[in-house]
Formats: sequence, C-alpha cells, structure tokens
Amino acid sequence: MERVRILNYLQELRTKLDFPYQLIFADREDFNKSIRKLGMRPIEIPDVLRSLEPEDYSEGPHQHFGGPLEYWVFGKEVKGVEIYIKIVVNTKRGIIICVSFHESIRPMTFPLRL
Repeated sequence: MERVRILNYLQELRTKLDFPYQLIFADREDFNKSIRKLGMRPIEIPDVLRSLEPEDYSEGPHQHFGGPLEYWVFGKEVKGVEIYIKIVVNTKRGIIICVSFHESIRPMTFPLRL
C-alpha cells in the first residue's frame, strides 16, 4: 500500500469526523469490554481515530461483506494496549462505522513501520 494513499484516507477520515459525518460504533461485546478495560468512553474514540498515522496502517482496503463499502484496518497503542481498529466510511449515508475497536487478539503487522 502506498503511503500517500493511506495519508489521503486518514486526512479524509479526519475531515469527516469533524463534520458532517456521524460516527457509529458496532454494538459488539468486545468493543464494550475493551473501552471499559481502557477506562474510556465512546466520546473519546474520535480523538484516537484522529491521531492515526500512516504507520498505524495494518491492512486494506477490503470489501466489507462483499458489498460496495471498503474497510481499513489500523492498530494503535492506547494506554499501553494495542488496539485493533476497523473503519468503514459510507459516503452515501454520511456515516463512519467503527466496526472494531478492541484489544488485538493476535500480533498485528504494520507495513510502514521500520
């Protein structure tokens, strides 16, 4: 994956997090368990997403459930814990879906980290 494409995606994500896109969290037990363990509230997650850098890129884009939407995967250390983050941006509906935000289950790879 080209660094420039990842950087462009992250810049677009930051812009959409600010306005007018709505951020939706997948209602999953691992999400709820992880944010409780980290002592976080959902309102803090946009700041984590804004802080993503190209070096946090892990994989993607991939087709989300074989449909027209793409998801990207990032990993970020938050309060000493590596967090697996899967994001879908739906431009037609004006929403960002945080599909996954939880402690990584297995070691993640980061192609842009040296």
